Amino acid sequence: MLQLDFDYAGCVRNSEKVSWKIDDVMPRGTRLDFGRTFLPEGLAQTWSIACLKNYQKLKLNQISANAYLNLFAFVEEFILATMVRSANDDMFSERGSVRALVRVAEEEAKHQELFLRYRQAFDRDFGHSCGVLENKKTVASFILTKSPMGVMMVILHIELFTQQHYLECVRDNAEIDPFFCSLLKNHFLEEAQHARVDALELDKLARAATPAAITSAFDDYLGILAAFDGLLEEQAQLDVKSLAAASGVAFSEIDVQAIIRSQRRAYRKTFLIYGMTNPQFVSYLGQLSPVGQARVKEATALYEGEIAASSPVPSTSTSPSSSRNATRLLPTAIAKSGISETAIDIPRPSDAELAPSPGPRSSSVKAPRPLPSSEPEVTMRAPPPQPPDLARPLAALKSQPSTTRPSPPSGSVTDLPKPQGDGSLVIEVPVDATVFVNGVERGRGPQRVDGLDRNGKVVVRILCPGHTPWSGSVNLEGKPAAKIRPSLKRAGP
Repeated sequence: MLQLDFDYAGCVRNSEKVSWKIDDVMPRGTRLDFGRTFLPEGLAQTWSIACLKNYQKLKLNQISANAYLNLFAFVEEFILATMVRSANDDMFSERGSVRALVRVAEEEAKHQELFLRYRQAFDRDFGHSCGVLENKKTVASFILTKSPMGVMMVILHIELFTQQHYLECVRDNAEIDPFFCSLLKNHFLEEAQHARVDALELDKLARAATPAAITSAFDDYLGILAAFDGLLEEQAQLDVKSLAAASGVAFSEIDVQAIIRSQRRAYRKTFLIYGMTNPQFVSYLGQLSPVGQARVKEATALYEGEIAASSPVPSTSTSPSSSRNATRLLPTAIAKSGISETAIDIPRPSDAELAPSPGPRSSSVKAPRPLPSSEPEVTMRAPPPQPPDLARPLAALKSQPSTTRPSPPSGSVTDLPKPQGDGSLVIEVPVDATVFVNGVERGRGPQRVDGLDRNGKVVVRILCPGHTPWSGSVNLEGKPAAKIRPSLKRAGP
């Protein structure tokens, strides 16, 4: 069904050429250079936040980089499990794929260990513990109840945008920390082969699927992205708490909301839009189902509309890399073109890039400073932010139909505590409007949402065809119930 010009054996051969060891990329005791920007501005977008001083923007960039790597380790939990499960399914029937699948699984586990080592170094040297998403096993156990094809679409989405991040934002960028650049390059080298294995697996699943199963897979794909969008909002809220602790500043509520909006906008573009508009991914979707491809394009437009609606007024200060990174951003034309069904490939890395790159040993990368064994650990000066409540964003997944997979094991999302609030909110909207509350899709048309905290803030988002996205927050102010009727504006031509 998919037009592919590679096979499992070729993926294994290429993987062997670029393989690396964790100790070569990040030796134990590596010290991070917090005088440098870590994440490219094209991904972090911290320099556009007008309410922050430059030193705070630098700290937020580094906090975002730490969260960025943790999010990869987060999703690699279910990627690893999927590859092991697929290898087991093929064990006695398609041995040609088994070695490639097992190799991908081993490399994903290696990436998780590398990112954990980085996070430990970050916590040690940054001086403040920074909140990141936890409970990756809980999330993975529930995602794996979805259709194998829908899950594989999500995995391919992730591993294609990983390549795009490196090629468009990181490669040849002399203005970010050389060590962090090297780390991302090594991750990219192995992920390039993983994406090909993903495409082969997706093709195998699609050839055995009915049209109804393909439609269900698109449902699962979009549902998982909606839930992940909620998790990204949780991470944005953790980031502002981490920045306040690291800066020793109590931000005003207006500034807190501005930072959260900026962080969420950056995460959404980085983890959702990049994948949904990746030319190769869009081409694969069109080969699977032109109708499904159109659904993803429509969902992309809604996400992009919210990003545009929340764009800030440019800051008077500029990032040292803002001009060069502007040319690396995903062209708007890709998102608006619709992309034909003709296969479009990501630019192939150079032969030099296909060679293993042991970060600190590269001449272009500053050697890390080993931590003397006698040096004491840095005492954290602030308590770690509380982990996010995953029950809310994951509820979006629970509303999606489950197919062909057994019930999640004990300890999965179904065992999470239910909301303890007793407040209710009635949201009056047109029948074709989709309602989101605290990052969770509640359905179409007017909604009554129960179990809310009477004294907490409720974030409401409305997506309605033909209208600009609407979002706002509501505080029940201790009342048992409230009602809102958002004013939706017609979209321009």
